[in-house]
Amino acid sequence: MLEGSISKRFSGKIVQHDLRNTPYPYPSNSINHIVSLGVLIFFSDLSSVFQEVGRIIKIDGIFGFTVEEQKPGQKSQYTIRVNSGTGQEKQPFNVKMYRHTDEYTKALLKKNGINILKDYEFIADRYPEQEIEVYLKIYIGKKHSS
Repeated sequence: MLEGSISKRFSGKIVQHDLRNTPYPYPSNSINHIVSLGVLIFFSDLSSVFQEVGRIIKIDGIFGFTVEEQKPGQKSQYTIRVNSGTGQEKQPFNVKMYRHTDEYTKALLKKNGINILKDYEFIADRYPEQEIEVYLKIYIGKKHSS
């Protein structure tokens, strides 16, 4: 992903960083916009990510991201089985996925100074053998002044 971003010149500076490790390697109020698609579904707790986004994004900066919304009756965590590799080298492995309620997501945004401009839910994937449909919700938020 990093090599693809570099080759397409998406950014002047590309930094590889594990989002679980805080603080992020950016100064406060230094990023214009942050986009995170298909990443936060791997986090059971979004509070540290949202806190860091709130710290590093500039006033009026845009934060766009997806999460899987937890619906009534759904568990917050589940596991899917996927294959990695190609041809006969494919190896199945389990991946933990996490859902978050709309209330939780909105509360974290508000706590970290981000107003929701828009949100929209869509189906992203289906795992019929496991009877799982993955509905992602995209949020677009804007950091406001304190």
